[in-house]
Amino acid sequence: MIKKEAAKSKKTKKAFILETVDEKMGLVKGREQIVRELSGWLSHEEAQELRKAVEVFNKVS
Repeated sequence: MIKKEAAKSKKTKKAFILETVDEKMGLVKGREQIVRELSGWLSHEEAQELRKAVEVFNKVS
């Protein structure tokens, strides 16, 4: 399951596991959660643009 979910999110298994543990323990907010919180005042189109703009960070890890 981990391998499959990591592949879906375009992350290594290690990066996926570390991010999942951090999020579950409340140590850091996930990017999706941050985008949702920050985009509350944006229009739907602007929120979509923001999601596309931060997508590059998924490729960094």
